[in-house]
Amino acid sequence: MLAPTHAIFGLFLTLTTLAVFGIKYSLHWTVLTFAILGALIPDIDIPKSFIGRAFFFISKPLERKFGHRTLTHSLLGW
Repeated sequence: MLAPTHAIFGLFLTLTTLAVFGIKYSLHWTVLTFAILGALIPDIDIPKSFIGRAFFFISKPLERKFGHRTLTHSLLGW
C-alpha cells in the first residue's frame, strides 16, 4: 500500500474503534495524528517510502537486515 492508503486505513480503524466504544471526547487532532503515524510506521523498512525517507538512518539498516514485510509487519514490530 502507499502512504495515503495506510493513512486512510489507520484513520478508518481509529474512528471505527472510537465509534464502537462510544469514546466521544477522544476525537482530538493528536489522536488522529498518531493514528496516521502508526499506520505509516510498518513501511519504515522501505527507504523510498514516505516515512522511510524521513527516517533514512533507520530505514536503510532495516531493509538490509530484514527486508520488507518481515519485522515491521509483524506483531513484534507492532
